[in-house]
Amino acid sequence: MISMNKSKGVLTIVYGKPEYARHAVNLARSIRLRDPGLSLAVVTDLDPALFEGMYDHVIPWEFKEWTGWLAKLDACAMTPFDITLYLDSDMLVFESLEKIFGHFEGSEFGVIGHDVTNVVWYKSMEKIRQVVPSETYPIFNGGLYYFVKGETAESVFRNAKVLHARYDELQLKRNRRMDCDQALVSLAMAQGGLHAAPIVADGSRVDAIWPNGMAVETDVIAGTCYQVEEGVRVRRGILHYYGDAISSYNYVREEMRLRAAFENSERRVRFDALIRLRALFAWLMTPPRGVWKMRAPIERRLRSMRQG
Repeated sequence: MISMNKSKGVLTIVYGKPEYARHAVNLARSIRLRDPGLSLAVVTDLDPALFEGMYDHVIPWEFKEWTGWLAKLDACAMTPFDITLYLDSDMLVFESLEKIFGHFEGSEFGVIGHDVTNVVWYKSMEKIRQVVPSETYPIFNGGLYYFVKGETAESVFRNAKVLHARYDELQLKRNRRMDCDQALVSLAMAQGGLHAAPIVADGSRVDAIWPNGMAVETDVIAGTCYQVEEGVRVRRGILHYYGDAISSYNYVREEMRLRAAFENSERRVRFDALIRLRALFAWLMTPPRGVWKMRAPIERRLRSMRQG
């Protein structure tokens, strides 16, 4: 059991664009629906008023040395909790997070994934094994980290920072031209003999997945999230709206459902058909998606007709 004397909570990071604050608010709302008593903290360089009423701790931070995805490497210094579940702000939660806290109980540092011999983040496994010898290396979704404040977690993040100085030498891949925290944390975990942990509990897979290109059924108010795998519906607990997925119809709809539940009234939530319609219209009218995709070819056709 987690000690009653130890604080626990969820940490997320938001900096740069104000629109990211909106994502963090959606994350907090999805958590509040199922874990209203769980403490939430956001580390940010934005106006604290953007998070008012949703986060128990709004922690100002200057993102100088560690930016982009590497900002997570400062998580130990950022968190106000003894036991922390870090979640990327572009996630939504569909089940109680107590399942994850319970699964990692007794661990000092945890990620959701599995151990493999060949890691997609590394261009040369031969080079990796020369620097960090290990039979396997954890592969996981970097949108979720569990850690207990202490030497183990501090060592993982500290060693990841040290390895970052050799990013190009180690031939680590970049994502969208940015250095990746997963590649570094995986090596740091291997150095410490730590492993990834898949979660399967009560028939529900509580892990962080991407909806891109996947058949996903969601209703954040009802707390249901299913991914279709080879014709079988698999229950999920967390959805990671990574990259373009944050602008998907699925996310826009769930955001509107959350807004209706928290800002309007329970009566408004009952009109879910209207919410779905409004979400579809909003998605269609937002560049560069929906009908906006047809704008350029239509304009080219009209110009050719005028010239002809």
